[in-house]
Amino acid sequence: MKPELAVKKTRLLKKISGFAGYDSHYCSETDWQLRKYLVGELEKVRDRLADIMINRPDPDPLREKFSYSLKTLAYLKAELTPAKNEEGLANGLSPEDEEHLLDADLILLEKVEGLHTPLDLIEVGDSLDRIEEALNFFDEGLAEVDDLFQLRRRLCREGTRT
Repeated sequence: MKPELAVKKTRLLKKISGFAGYDSHYCSETDWQLRKYLVGELEKVRDRLADIMINRPDPDPLREKFSYSLKTLAYLKAELTPAKNEEGLANGLSPEDEEHLLDADLILLEKVEGLHTPLDLIEVGDSLDRIEEALNFFDEGLAEVDDLFQLRRRLCREGTRT
């Protein structure tokens, strides 16, 4: 195994217990583990955003924006939730395809973790404009996570054709 590939697997293993990679017959199980982990992280983000929304003054001129962000987050969580009947990774991937998928996994994890940054900004926001700007930044982050997940999904499909 290439050293870079081992480092990437180790980075993911630090976050996701039992992460084996995509080169074994546990390919579908590994995919399920990653997605389950991401869903758990998105639930933490959702809980935090909901708490922020609940603790905002009433009437809140940004309530609709907060609601939209929560709905988008729920959609994204549903997209990432592994389904029992979903076509998964049945076979191991080539080392090159596995490395591409591991790269996508690592970026996806970073982006999901990064969703907390705009929430930090919202919590300390001293004006409606800054809070709205941070909420827009949050929504952009959600869109990036969705785009990255779709890219990852394509990598999974293309890798299984070899």
